[in-house]
Amino acid sequence: MLATILIATRSRADHLDRCLTSIECDPSQTTREIIVVDNGSTDHTADVLAAHKVTALSLAKSGKCRALDLGIGVARGDIILFTDDDVTVEPGWIDALASAFAEPEVGAVGGRVIPRLEGGTRPVWMADGEELYRAITLWDEGTEPFRVVRGRSPVGANMAFRSAILPRNPFDPRFRHTGHASIGHDEWELFDRIADRHTVLYEPRAVVNHWLDVTRLSFDAVRSKVFQIAVGATRQRNLGQRLPTYPRRIVRTSRFAAAAIAARRQTRSRDLDSESALVELRAWQDAAVHMETLFSSAPRFSEWISTKI
Repeated sequence: MLATILIATRSRADHLDRCLTSIECDPSQTTREIIVVDNGSTDHTADVLAAHKVTALSLAKSGKCRALDLGIGVARGDIILFTDDDVTVEPGWIDALASAFAEPEVGAVGGRVIPRLEGGTRPVWMADGEELYRAITLWDEGTEPFRVVRGRSPVGANMAFRSAILPRNPFDPRFRHTGHASIGHDEWELFDRIADRHTVLYEPRAVVNHWLDVTRLSFDAVRSKVFQIAVGATRQRNLGQRLPTYPRRIVRTSRFAAAAIAARRQTRSRDLDSESALVELRAWQDAAVHMETLFSSAPRFSEWISTKI
C-alpha cells in the first residue's frame, strides 16, 4: 500500500519545517510520498520545501479547498493522509491510519488530535473555561476507537481517505479557508458524503499534536473564530434544507444580533472572566447561525461580517 501525505500551506514556513521533519522521522513501515501545496506563501516556504523530500506544488489563488484538490489530482497513493502545517505527528501515525483500511468497506479514517499551546499559557479569561478552549482548538476525541456517524466527524488535521472513492474535486469550496476567513467544515461535509456509502472509523492510535500559538488567543481573535466556525457549521447543516421565510429570518437575525451586541457591551464594562466570555461567545455563535441562514444566497457576506465583529 502506498500512502500519499498531503499538506496545504500558506506562509508558515517554520511550522511547516517542524511538521515535515516529524513525518520524515515517523518509523512507520508503510510506503509513503509527501505532497505539499504552497497556497501563495510570502515567507521562506520555498526554502523549507527544498530542504525536504517532497513533491512541491504551487497555487497562487488562495483557498485551502483548491489547494487540496490540486494535490489530490497528482497523488499516487492508494490512501491519502491529510494533515496541517501546524501539527507534528507522533511515531507510528502513518501505519496506524493505513492499518485501519484493512477491511475493504472502510472508506475514511480519522485520528486523534491533541491540542498544544506554545509561547505561554492560556489567557486569564480562558484559564478555567474548558469549553472555551475546545471551541478554538482541534478537539481530542479520546483513546477509544469508534465508528463515525453523521454529525460526529474527525477533523482535517488528521484524516485519511481511500483514493478510489474520492469524487473529483472532493472539497466543496463553499466551506473554504480563504486566508481572511476560516469557514471550514469542508472535511465534515465530505465525511458525511463518504459515510452514506462506506464505513468511517476513528483510530486513536493515529496521533498528531496541534500547536497553537498563544498569541492567537486574544479575545477578539477567538470571537471571530467562533463566529466563523458557526457560519461553516450552519452552511453545512443548511445544505438541501428548506429554510424559513425571509421575514422570519430577518426577525430572528435582528434579535440574535442585538443580543450579541448587548453581550459585547456588557463584557467591555467589566473584567473579563470565563463566565462572561462564554456568554458573549455563545451570543455571537447564535448570531452567526441566523446571519448565515439569512444571507444564504450571498455567502461571502457572512464571511465578511466574521472579519469585522
